[in-house]
Amino acid sequence: MVSPATTSAVQVSISKVAETVSAQVTDAMEDIVRAGQEQAVRQMEQSLMQSRRYLDQTSDLSTRSFDDLAALGRRSVESLLTVNIGTTSALAMFWREIGTFSRIALDRGIATGARLAEARSLQDVVGIQADYVKACVDDLVKFSELAAQAAVPLNQNVQSDTTRRFKPKAA
Repeated sequence: MVSPATTSAVQVSISKVAETVSAQVTDAMEDIVRAGQEQAVRQMEQSLMQSRRYLDQTSDLSTRSFDDLAALGRRSVESLLTVNIGTTSALAMFWREIGTFSRIALDRGIATGARLAEARSLQDVVGIQADYVKACVDDLVKFSELAAQAAVPLNQNVQSDTTRRFKPKAA
């Protein structure tokens, strides 16, 4: 028969182990959530840098076109406004997609953290993490396709209309 002192010592030992495991799981979940948030920030920064490069290119093209603006008639000015309105509209759509993607990534990270907090075993944690990674990759692929689809007509619109309607003076 086991003595009450031994039983009490075992219970204290089990309690300490449970506290240690709980603290480690909590730390791991916080690290996972933090990593997901950092990943979302990195993805947003990359998207912003690409957008910035695109805007710089568009700005350079517009600046070159303004050198010839004095020689343009009313029809050419209206064409320029049409191109700029189309560009602005496409960029607004593009930025909405970036915002949506960022929000989805953040919400998914928070939801995954909550699911990890409820995990009962290491196998559950691994399954949750695998689902999270798969969903993030699927979202990134989907967003990349949407961004590419939005960029193609925008690029074609700006290049073709601007080149056709605002031919620079011969050097």
